[in-house]
Amino acid sequence: MTNNTANSNSWNGIYLGSSSNNFLTNNTANSNSYGIYLGSSSNNFLTNNTANSNSYDGIYLDKFSSNNTLTNNTANSNSNYIIIFGVIVLIIAAYYFFVMRKKKKGKEESK
Repeated sequence: MTNNTANSNSWNGIYLGSSSNNFLTNNTANSNSYGIYLGSSSNNFLTNNTANSNSYDGIYLDKFSSNNTLTNNTANSNSNYIIIFGVIVLIIAAYYFFVMRKKKKGKEESK
């Protein structure tokens, strides 16, 4: 999915559900509830995407998403910027980056 604009939607701008091995490149998702949302999605590549002014999260990967690679994505002026609950492979040059992790085996990981 390349060079798309998804603005002013009532829920997600861009959504991947139970998807794998996708490339999201140079997309814009502004003024939605969630800019870019990955649910139960793995082995995807998000590169040079912009998610600004979304009500909830700019880029959100749920706890069932894993092994995704984020490179040069921008998320500004969202309630939360980039939220990752799943396992991530690599993040390069994410702007306004915030990670939340849940407890694992009785030990709290970094927030």
